[in-house]
Amino acid sequence: MRTRPKAGIEEHIEAILRGGQFKQLVELYFNHIKESYGLKKIEMEILYCLSRWEEHNTSIDVCRTLRANKGHVSQAMENLRKRGLVEAIQDKEDRRYVHFILLEDAREITEELTSEFHRLNAKLFEGFSEEELEVFKSMMVRVGQNMDDIIRQTEEWSSKK
Repeated sequence: MRTRPKAGIEEHIEAILRGGQFKQLVELYFNHIKESYGLKKIEMEILYCLSRWEEHNTSIDVCRTLRANKGHVSQAMENLRKRGLVEAIQDKEDRRYVHFILLEDAREITEELTSEFHRLNAKLFEGFSEEELEVFKSMMVRVGQNMDDIIRQTEEWSSKK
């Protein structure tokens, strides 16, 4: 039987930053909610996003927040609207924008999602001191900003080609 060599800290960091392990964890951890409400993964993410950041409630906002494809988000928003979980409201000042508002029927789902995310975070950060958590949060914000800068620069470079 062949064994894999132990991964060093760099490999662990790289794997976490690629997000595959976290995606797998979230998929498994939230599967019972997805199945019990008959939701797709993107629909659960949208409901959670709308419940968390109510002021960022257009398709464009959701695409940015979730880093998701516009087509997937639009289709999921329409499914959620048809199921009576969100309402689409035309922007009064700019008709190009549609705001999606959570309806009462979505409350139970979003409360369950929020509760599960809190429980998952507690498990993920078990054993960390408050100071360690603050350092981690600060570092992750900076890493996220650096990623955004690199993406923007790469997009600008690619568009000049």
